[in-house]
Amino acid sequence: MLIYNLVIKNILRSPTRSLFTFVGTFASALLFSIGLAWLNGVYDNLISSTIATGGHIRVLSKNYYAKEMTFPIEEHLSQVDVISNSILDSNNTQKTNLQLFPIIKQRVLLSTPKNKETSQMSLAIASSKDYQSQLFSQSRCQSTLSNRLGVTVGSKIAKQLQVHVYDELVVMGRTVDGSFSPQKLPIHKIIHCDNYIINSLIFFDYETGLYMIDAEQAATEIVVFDEGDSVDILEMEQRLKKLDLSDHYSGEPIEIILEPWYKRQPLAEILPLSILMNGIFALLLTLMVVISIMNPTIMMVWERKGEFLLLRAIGFSKRQIMWLLFFENFILTTLALLLSVFVGYFWITTQSVGIDISNSVTGLPQNLPFSTMINPIWNPTQIPLLVFSFGYLASVLGTIMPLYRLLNIIEHPYEILRSTEK
Repeated sequence: MLIYNLVIKNILRSPTRSLFTFVGTFASALLFSIGLAWLNGVYDNLISSTIATGGHIRVLSKNYYAKEMTFPIEEHLSQVDVISNSILDSNNTQKTNLQLFPIIKQRVLLSTPKNKETSQMSLAIASSKDYQSQLFSQSRCQSTLSNRLGVTVGSKIAKQLQVHVYDELVVMGRTVDGSFSPQKLPIHKIIHCDNYIINSLIFFDYETGLYMIDAEQAATEIVVFDEGDSVDILEMEQRLKKLDLSDHYSGEPIEIILEPWYKRQPLAEILPLSILMNGIFALLLTLMVVISIMNPTIMMVWERKGEFLLLRAIGFSKRQIMWLLFFENFILTTLALLLSVFVGYFWITTQSVGIDISNSVTGLPQNLPFSTMINPIWNPTQIPLLVFSFGYLASVLGTIMPLYRLLNIIEHPYEILRSTEK
């Protein structure tokens, strides 16, 4: 009981010293929590942008996958309904968690009737309105909108072609047999998204895409979103292998490939490096914060050298002195860590603190979905746990290491008194 009374008295007896320790711990822990939130934001940016554009799983033919960089429309999936139903059946206990969107991708030549000399190659994506709405929402797109039906144009393409809403756009695509299929479509929306790749694309509805490639039922890929992480990929692959699918022209069996988001290129190559870099930054941040918390604690111990030596002289054991200082620091550290977590959470979740890197994405791969607006992400379990774990570790080390050394310098009362007089 005596030690507990001394703990409270020591904290209140020297408010300047206690405040110095509290503020040092608070500032370091706050920096740590905000730094972790930014590292989470960078890592999540890669993953969420990739999933937003291509779903959790892509379903496509093996031949298309092998030639994907050329967007070979002739290697499309021709039995979309059969494949989609098989995917749902393989996860029939979790059907409500799956969303399937067949999409058609192809390179098209864009031009305008009013300026025929200006043309631009672009990737066109034909898909359902639901897929587009989900993609634009997750990619944080801003748009100009009209009530007319037509094509959605990325802001970069619109700027290059010098077009506006209500203008007409000539889209030169091709059919599955290789012939050209031009269409004149009105522009009903121009979008500008944080996901910079979308700004270089055009979108129109799935039915228009089928008409353009001259097919009754087709998709270059089927995008699968799994809301509940319930897809059993192995089971899905086995079921798809049993399907009797054949190419519309050659009659040869079509081999289906399932590509989860973490195997998608170039993310599959970049993700390990991103994890490594995040780990290095997290380690450096942790070391910096641990040292920053230890410093004021160590200084406090050495400043109270005379007090601890006097306690030794009047009969306090080393263990009692250590417990005395340990409880003092435990109280101050706990209050500082609680406040730092609260302030960090409030700052990250209520303030608009995103960083725009739109001027720095020129070096990124052109097929890597990446949001140009990076926002910190507060993990309600991970960040407080790490802050408290390393905060307490730094406090304990900063208390025990100098105090243990200090108390071992002088072992006998007369030496303590002589040292105190000096």
